[in-house]
Amino acid sequence: MAKKRASKRSSPKGKKKWFSIYAPDFLGKKFIGETPVLESNDVLGKKVKTNLMTLTGDFRKQNMSVRFVVVDVKESSGFTTPTDFFISPSLLKKYVRRRRDRLDESLVLLTKDSKKVRVKPFVLTRNKIKSSQKSDMRKLLKLELKKVVESKDYLELFSEVVDYKLQKVVREKLSKIVPIKNFEIRVINLEKETAVLSPMPGEEPKPRLSKKKVKDDDSEGEEVKAEKEVKPEEKAEESKEVKAEKKPASKTDSKKEDAKPKKEEKVETAKESKPKKATKTSSKKE
Repeated sequence: MAKKRASKRSSPKGKKKWFSIYAPDFLGKKFIGETPVLESNDVLGKKVKTNLMTLTGDFRKQNMSVRFVVVDVKESSGFTTPTDFFISPSLLKKYVRRRRDRLDESLVLLTKDSKKVRVKPFVLTRNKIKSSQKSDMRKLLKLELKKVVESKDYLELFSEVVDYKLQKVVREKLSKIVPIKNFEIRVINLEKETAVLSPMPGEEPKPRLSKKKVKDDDSEGEEVKAEKEVKPEEKAEESKEVKAEKKPASKTDSKKEDAKPKKEEKVETAKESKPKKATKTSSKKE
């Protein structure tokens, strides 16, 4: 007879409780959702993703999402802090059109409270631009974002991005170089401490001067130019001599020289043949 296997059942751990999760202070501590947990410590570290339209009530922010992580627990409620902000890629695709240029960057910057943040801006111009204008825009974009991020705390920076204040400040600066159609912060991530900060350009891009205003102040350059300068008369004489030396004898000249002696020979033969004819006629008459 086959022996019956004893069924193994896990010992009951207890009944789960519902813990409510709330947004941070800059979003008004609004209710995000609930999660079932056995103990209050299990709520810590839980991540929640939500749409900004549900928190703010602004219909224009339906394409923006935020991810929160629970940091603190009090009684049966958990309080969060933001870790990620991102815009849906479908919205950016709607912005992009023909005869416009798009610029994307990914920067790791340090906030005022020494937290490393990855910022990914999105820039769309009204028209096609030159490569020199693109490089100037990239330099200015990096410098302006670094200034703003270094002067703000992490939560303050996050709130300014959600309220669209940071985007307006940077857009005004960039529009001095090229007219801009759209400027968005498409991603903000809280990075680890081991992340490497992005290198920054040394100086701000200088305004481009016209060719008439630009003057060479280097004395060395002027001396080199003076040595290389040659009078036009000397150049003409040298070019003539070179042409005369390099000119080969043409085929037509050689043919003419060969043809001249042949003509002279024919003329001589004709002259000699004439008196012979005269002798024949004289002999007949006789």
